[in-house]
Amino acid sequence: MAINLNKRISTQELKSGKTVVLAGWAQDVKFLGKLAFIILRDREGLAQLVATKEFKDLKKIKSISRESVLAIEGEVKDSKSRAFKKEIKITKLEVLNKANPLPMELAEGAAEEETRLKYRFLDLRKLRMKNNMILRHKIIKAIRDYFDKQGFLEIETPCIAKSTPEGARDFLIPSRVQKGKFYALPQSPQIFKQLLMVAGMEKYFQIARCFRDEDMRSDRQIEFTQLDVELSFADEEMVYKCTEESVANVFKEAMDVKIKTPLPQMKYEEAMRRFGSDKPDIRFGYELQPASAIEPAIKEKRVKAIVVDKQLSEADLHELAATAQTYKAKGLYVLKGSKLQVYKRLGKPSEIKVSSASISKLRKSLKAKEKDLILLASEEEYSRGSTPLGQVRITLAKQLKLIKPGVWKLLWVTEFPMFEWKEEEKRWVASHHPFTQPNPEHVKYMKTMPEKVLSRAYDLVLNGTELGGGSIRIHNAELQSKVFDALKISKKDAERKFGFLLNAFKYGAPPHGGIALGLDRFVALLAGEDSIREVMAFPKNKAAEDPMMASPDEVSKDALWELGIAKLPK
Repeated sequence: MAINLNKRISTQELKSGKTVVLAGWAQDVKFLGKLAFIILRDREGLAQLVATKEFKDLKKIKSISRESVLAIEGEVKDSKSRAFKKEIKITKLEVLNKANPLPMELAEGAAEEETRLKYRFLDLRKLRMKNNMILRHKIIKAIRDYFDKQGFLEIETPCIAKSTPEGARDFLIPSRVQKGKFYALPQSPQIFKQLLMVAGMEKYFQIARCFRDEDMRSDRQIEFTQLDVELSFADEEMVYKCTEESVANVFKEAMDVKIKTPLPQMKYEEAMRRFGSDKPDIRFGYELQPASAIEPAIKEKRVKAIVVDKQLSEADLHELAATAQTYKAKGLYVLKGSKLQVYKRLGKPSEIKVSSASISKLRKSLKAKEKDLILLASEEEYSRGSTPLGQVRITLAKQLKLIKPGVWKLLWVTEFPMFEWKEEEKRWVASHHPFTQPNPEHVKYMKTMPEKVLSRAYDLVLNGTELGGGSIRIHNAELQSKVFDALKISKKDAERKFGFLLNAFKYGAPPHGGIALGLDRFVALLAGEDSIREVMAFPKNKAAEDPMMASPDEVSKDALWELGIAKLPK
């Protein structure tokens, strides 16, 4: 008679003296004399099963391969094993599905990432991956619970929409019915959530799927999930408050960690000046300081310094120099005592002649001691959002092990520049997105001095990682048109791409603002993972491929013909 799986309990519900039914995967099978031991795994944990000589079908146990699916019935007893407090003496055993030899080992680090992704259904059986999925569930549940209690409506927005420029390439979908025309997968629900505010929904949130055809990194996937929030009649402080409370609730419910609110706020200009980053990691010091006293000697402008009161090896200094050069610095200048050297990515450092008076002036301005090491680099050219010395500071923290585990530091970075110059396009583009409201006092500069315009945009930063960003939105059609003009978006293009939004603003659009947090990044940070791939059930690899499904894949010529994007062969 088959084992009744309706009576099944989990491995965490065992009580001595009870007859129970368990089901799960055979993690290990061993024989010790006339005894057989099976380690059974279900989602809740592990259990040790024992078959004694009284069990009549030991041959069946010998045929069990690792990861086969089993159902057993047996009596729970106290165990003498150090690993298990309880064990189950098997009275009935059923092999529900025998597993083939495994194509990869399930021990941590035993398989390359490509193999793990190809056999993701096996990889997800690992304890680490299972715990990541459980943590993700707890985080999403905590988010939903909070916003529901605060009167927000969870509203789904379309995943098939219109191509609109939001800073990355769209994924396009050809229309079969309207041949020659295309839908696009949304990069975010931005326009829809603004329209929901016009529609009078007032408080909206969504666990939203988003799509961007961009290069893959450890913190980027072409398909990702974000927490999307929008409020009517809101200013920055209202957005900050609900976001902080929701994040604090996540830490409490998913991590049992208390986050103190309200969170500190720092203007973009201050973040760049003190930390060389628009997402500053405030868990440690070693802030950047101006070092103009040394500029004539090294013939560089906008030089900044970090004073280091610890010893660094030559290998450390070369690594720091490599970091600086990656972020457009010519090299890293290092002052040791009275000797100033410039380090490059490769090769020996070269010495620079500098007067003792200049060195003395520099040390005095930095309040540095004679034995302190001083790291210097020009901040004149840098990649957006991070300067060379700002990145050197991060690498330095790793070298000196300055970051303690279990420390969580959140802050808001505010008042970002409204526009940034795109050299390849020879025009200004939106730093955030074109629906961000400029500082009212700076609207007058939009045509003549766009570099002076600050926005009502803000980012939430956790431990040096941008969790997400948002802004107070434009709700006035006239102001929105002015921003489009500054971005060199013609009236014709604006009407074609955003005419529906501009039209909606004419029918009583309330002031509104919101934010979007990268859920995958959030989960990865709390799980202690370096890559968001480790907290997504079925991610793509670095080449934006799914090795498990072998996608993307070719489609038939008939299918392409039906979509109007290929001709049938004669």
